Amino acid sequence: MRRFLAALFVLLCLSPGLVWRDLPLGGHSPQPLRIRPLQLGPATLLAPGVTVAGAWQLSSASPSFGGYSSLIVLPEGELLALSDRGQFLRFGMPTQLPMSAVSGPIAEANDSDKWLFDVEAATRDPASGAIWLAYEGSNTIRRYGSELGSWQAVQPEEMRGWPTNRGPEAMVRLTDGRFIVLSEALADGPPPSAQGLLFPADPVDGAAPERFQFVPPDGFRPTDMAQLPDGRVVILLRRFRVGFSRWLASRLVLADPATIAAGDSWDWEPLAEIRSPVPLENYEGIAVEPRDGGAVRLWIISDDNSAALQRTLLLALDWKP
Repeated sequence: MRRFLAALFVLLCLSPGLVWRDLPLGGHSPQPLRIRPLQLGPATLLAPGVTVAGAWQLSSASPSFGGYSSLIVLPEGELLALSDRGQFLRFGMPTQLPMSAVSGPIAEANDSDKWLFDVEAATRDPASGAIWLAYEGSNTIRRYGSELGSWQAVQPEEMRGWPTNRGPEAMVRLTDGRFIVLSEALADGPPPSAQGLLFPADPVDGAAPERFQFVPPDGFRPTDMAQLPDGRVVILLRRFRVGFSRWLASRLVLADPATIAAGDSWDWEPLAEIRSPVPLENYEGIAVEPRDGGAVRLWIISDDNSAALQRTLLLALDWKP
């Protein structure tokens, strides 16, 4: 009877229809990862063609959990979240079974050196598996192997004057080998604009970038971006206002790398606003999962800032460009 009950418990915990799942966090934490689906109602529509496929709250008692500022889609149905405390969380997409999860430090990261390990952006080469991380505190870009072990770094001359707390916030490696990096800081306008850099090749190998500007909607700043299969880039934006009832807001916009011109403003077009019934949160990471028939799934993760009143939320948005 005990064996039957134990087997039944495991089966129920892995059932996608249940309120929560607990996954052992392999690696450096004995604490499990808890994934709880949020009930938003059927087929929530955020914009024409943009549907919420799922929303989950992630939590763990592990002291290394949280603060996730960037997100990458990995092979075999996994997601890789990187935090501003130099930690990684690799876990299976909650829409698939079975699932697993593992967490740990990125290379030699530790909590006492946030200035050195504040990861705010990440991108990946699907062919080689190499991963590039942008560090806000030091305004550097590091290239890692697929296991986030050894690394090489560069501090581009064009990024050295960026504010240490609003440096490289969004970065993407394009399929043609170029790199785009956006600063979170907005230069005085009018209109206020974020500095952008277009590298013709890997910045870690010394490629020299062209400068351009990115002018977001009023009050918004870029937090992450990812490339779509058609070559365009989807950019995640966030607005923070103290004292307003809607103190947090997030939007998605589209931009074409082919339209970037040195010294000019990079044009964009609106895609969707993350709004009710989706909870408002500090959404900072976005990744693109290509789907059949030209559709894509946009995975979005929030940074809880290690605050008691904030949460780590994961969204799945379906869209067919």
